[in-house]
Amino acid sequence: MARRVSYFSLFLVLFSSLLTPIANSATAITDFDGTYTGKFVITATVTVPTNPPQKISKTSTVPIQLAVKKGVIVGWAQGSVINKTGKAKITVVIAPYGKLTLASYFTKNSSTSVITVSGTLSGSFPSVRTVISGHFTATNGNKVAFGIPSVLPAARIGKKYPGFNFCDPVPPKGISCGYYYPRRNPSGGKPPYSFRLRQGSNSLPTGIVLNSKTGELSGTPITGQAPTTKKLIICAYDSNDWFTGVCRPATMVLGR
Repeated sequence: MARRVSYFSLFLVLFSSLLTPIANSATAITDFDGTYTGKFVITATVTVPTNPPQKISKTSTVPIQLAVKKGVIVGWAQGSVINKTGKAKITVVIAPYGKLTLASYFTKNSSTSVITVSGTLSGSFPSVRTVISGHFTATNGNKVAFGIPSVLPAARIGKKYPGFNFCDPVPPKGISCGYYYPRRNPSGGKPPYSFRLRQGSNSLPTGIVLNSKTGELSGTPITGQAPTTKKLIICAYDSNDWFTGVCRPATMVLGR
């Protein structure tokens, strides 16, 4: 039994190595940048050199956090997102035994913009007669998510806009938009949030402005412009510059 315990002690060495920082470099693909949290489910099988040899397996669940910045996996793993479909090549060095290979894919939910990375892992370490297999999954909780109606209140030329605030109702003074009212307003990422029109959106009617800090639309459409319908794409960003903003389409009618 003492011999069996000594072999299982190898599991602790192997799993603890998952947290060892290592260097990394790769070509940048930023589509899936963010911080992902999740778990490994790992099975390690050790061949014990008895007569006859015995195979002993143990399955463990290991929490993980995976950071991707400018397309590069940083921290305890090395690798990169190798194409825009989300395929990634990731390895985890377990010194001095060898490395784990992770067959990985990033997928994005089109309705929520939540990104998940998942896949399988495998590794063979002949020096300690150990084979590791398993799977993993982690979700990016840093993407900003927010909801706005598909049709905004109509604007009238020469009349004060009735107003619309993406933090509606407005949070109390000193409370960040998206923190106090998580069901209505931006959530995820790191507050405070900022709002802006994405490239490709129609411009706002002249006289209407979007407050980048609060998300409020306000103002008075100036006279002389023609009635029109504006197709807007409004994006919310968190305070980390390298996180991609999540955007929502909306329509605003400008009339007389």
